[in-house]
Amino acid sequence: MPSQFQLQKAFASVSTHLVSSGSILRILIVWLICLVSLRIDNLNDFDFRFQMRGDRSPAKDIVIIELTPSDLRHFNSTEVQDLMLLNSSSDINDNYYWNPHLWNSLLVELLKQQPKTIIITLDLVKQALTDTLNVGLLSNPKVTWVYSSDMDPLGLEKKRLLDVLNIQFEKDGVVRRVLSPARGEPARYINFQGAESRYFKVTYNQLINNEWPLDFFKDKIIVIGGFTNSDYEYITPMGSYGRSALVAQLIENKYHSQWIKAWSFWPQSLVIFVLICLIYFSTLFLPRNLSITVTIAAQFLVLIVNIYLFDIHHFWFPMATTALCVFLGWLIGYTVLVSNIEKKNFQLEQQNETRTQLELMKTNFISLISHDLKNPLAKIQSVVARNLATSAEGPIAQDLVSIQKYSEELDHYIRSILNIARVESQNIKLNIVPSDLNQLIEASIIALRPLASDKNIKIETELAPLFLIEVDPILIKEALINIIENAIKYSPNNTLITVKTYETKEHLITEVIDQGIGISEAELQKVGQKFFRSEMVPENIKGSGLGFFLVKYFIELHSGSVNVESTLNKGTTVRIKLPNS
Repeated sequence: MPSQFQLQKAFASVSTHLVSSGSILRILIVWLICLVSLRIDNLNDFDFRFQMRGDRSPAKDIVIIELTPSDLRHFNSTEVQDLMLLNSSSDINDNYYWNPHLWNSLLVELLKQQPKTIIITLDLVKQALTDTLNVGLLSNPKVTWVYSSDMDPLGLEKKRLLDVLNIQFEKDGVVRRVLSPARGEPARYINFQGAESRYFKVTYNQLINNEWPLDFFKDKIIVIGGFTNSDYEYITPMGSYGRSALVAQLIENKYHSQWIKAWSFWPQSLVIFVLICLIYFSTLFLPRNLSITVTIAAQFLVLIVNIYLFDIHHFWFPMATTALCVFLGWLIGYTVLVSNIEKKNFQLEQQNETRTQLELMKTNFISLISHDLKNPLAKIQSVVARNLATSAEGPIAQDLVSIQKYSEELDHYIRSILNIARVESQNIKLNIVPSDLNQLIEASIIALRPLASDKNIKIETELAPLFLIEVDPILIKEALINIIENAIKYSPNNTLITVKTYETKEHLITEVIDQGIGISEAELQKVGQKFFRSEMVPENIKGSGLGFFLVKYFIELHSGSVNVESTLNKGTTVRIKLPNS
């Protein structure tokens, strides 16, 4: 688990970023865009959820009985019915279906089937009271009358499940909610289980002709409705519904507790705000590929969680706006990230330009100083050589020899510095000519024999016959001298140095093997770095740490390589590989 210090550091980093990069303003702008989307597209998102889910299985516990004007002919004279149908001034409304004999026989017959409940969607309570419908049918607990008046003539307020006139129409004319009977409660979202066709419908003629099994209506909810002139289609997210089908849907929601639950606008807004912040900061602080993966995963998670909550727990949260906020949160985070990268790249370019200028100034300075030192040094060496030629043996001659030795060391350092300046200015041009590698090695050994003789070091050669090689002889000879000189410098007195050459299919290989102090395994990785000198080198052995850097550079200019193998206190092998072409 992260420590308290790490948490405080992370919080401080986030707080600093919020203030310095304008993150608060970006998040608020995206949040406002999402709030507008939430206001505008809420209803479409709600409808889309039903359409995406499609029809559920048919409602097996609800049956709709639809009455038609022709069903009343069984109880009224034909002349009266024909007259009513032909009279253009007569309306087929709820009252049209009132006939005490029809309702007595219909309800008695249905109650014999032992249904769970009977819902009468036609507003006929007043007629039932006026025409003294069977009191037992009016007060029967299994019979529910849906009526429109604000009065409760039967004292059945607890029994009245729903009032169809409390259906709430949205601005676009679509039915999505129904007002709660209890005052102060918010409207309930209707959970449409599919199209109207999923409800099983029975006609009155089929009922009285006993076309259904005796137990068909047992334990079912029966919704009774009728066709009227004043009826119209209710537009719902799942298509058109008639009044009876809509009431059946409401009853189904009521009995099975299927009302759609949803938060109000501001809790939804708060969740969206938090989600924007999470995606935004994950984009900023996670690696780019991981942040893209997190964003895509968040989109899929939002989709899956929304579908799960809606289908299983009847909870609706706007999916389109949520997906929009995830995308916009990633987008603003990504734009800030790109902007920061561009700023850092610009700063790096400026730093590189400044560094290049400083390196150029340093190189020019070193080059000028070295050239200025070279001329006086050459004069000193000339004077010393002339005096040595004319001086007899004695203290003065010894001092002149020391001066000559130190001036040669100084000249060697100056040449190394000038070579480094050439390397860093990339001002070295190869003068490639066919050369004999063995001759270059022998010439290098001849130049270094006096240094080896001072320490009584023997230099042996094992040079295989080689073909000429295309190289710059001056640079290769300088590299060879440097390697052999190092072998002499870092080897004790009375030891042996072996120089070998041999040929492979692809390379000409030169090995310089000494019996010197060696290099530790930890320091081998640093060999060839500028100014590197091993900690094992005694203080009396002078060096600049530039020689092997130049060797490596000169060999690599020829597409070759330098490899060093060493064992501490046993010796070192330097292997040069040059292309055999």
